[in-house]
Amino acid sequence: MGAPAGWVAGNGAVVPDAAGGAGASASADGLEAGGAWDGAAPGAAGAGAGCCASAVAAAEVAAARTASDERFRIADIEVLRYVIGARHYLRNRDEHASFMSHMLRPGCPGTHERDRLDESPYPRPWSMPPNSSTAHRWFRVARWLGAALLAWSAVMLTVLPRTMGPLPAGFRTPILAFELARTPDEVETMFGPPGSADRASWVRAMDLGNTLDFVFMVLYAAQLAALAAGFARLRGRVFLVSGGLAIAGALCDAAENVQLFAITRSLGGDYAMPLGRLRVFTWLKWELLALAIAWLAAPLSRGSATEKVVGLMSAAVGVLGAMAYLDRAGFAETFALFVSMAFIGLWIVAFQRSAREAT
Repeated sequence: MGAPAGWVAGNGAVVPDAAGGAGASASADGLEAGGAWDGAAPGAAGAGAGCCASAVAAAEVAAARTASDERFRIADIEVLRYVIGARHYLRNRDEHASFMSHMLRPGCPGTHERDRLDESPYPRPWSMPPNSSTAHRWFRVARWLGAALLAWSAVMLTVLPRTMGPLPAGFRTPILAFELARTPDEVETMFGPPGSADRASWVRAMDLGNTLDFVFMVLYAAQLAALAAGFARLRGRVFLVSGGLAIAGALCDAAENVQLFAITRSLGGDYAMPLGRLRVFTWLKWELLALAIAWLAAPLSRGSATEKVVGLMSAAVGVLGAMAYLDRAGFAETFALFVSMAFIGLWIVAFQRSAREAT
């Protein structure tokens, strides 16, 4: 059958006619004579080669664009990460003051976590990576311990005598005057005449209150230790010192109670040695507690408005502790009042911190 116009059929193959004229039939043996196939084949091959080259070039361009887009996407992600980190730093710069010194310290543990966005990228002093969830647990423990401490304080206030015989100058609280007594005459005067009903009643109340004090000392030491652990997880292990001071103060408090029991058993007799030891353990207890509370003033002063107030109060406790030691009559009662207020303030801080770190 003849080929359409403008085509040449040769040996069963249909190819374009070079002249574009009327169709002609040719056999395989007549291809050399006709010359139409010889002219068309090289042109078709060249066109195919050109198409292949263009396709390869287009593929290379597309690959280059894809790689470039990927690089730009990675760069955008990195920029976003650093922007988020910078915003986090600006919001929490008070918690990240040690970032540069920590990152420049070779072999510092925790630096491999600095790019994680779900944790703070700036570890605190002593190489303790910050951990808000752990801090939240410690503040929650401190919150419940503070509540128990306040409840137990109320129980002790109902047990301890509110009034006694004449107290030393500058004192209004019988238990504080007893703890800070210096001479047997002060003790005998505040407990009333020997053999009186008042003396027996006051001795029983004082002994019962000091017995309950063993639970009280565990509660306040545990509360301060929990707060110290919480702040240590946020700002550095240096604040664990506060917990250690509180525990040491509680141990001195226990030794103080032993001396108080010895004195009440020996009223009217000789108790010069227990009284001498009482002065040592009592002032050790109060000064250690003052240092433990004042140690937390630094992290508190960089927190919320409430924490700043509690921080000032904690710093004042440290100052008043030294002043009370130098002038018992002038500052002992004020010092004890500020210690009580500081514990209430720290309880409020534990409430706020436990809610804040949970989010």
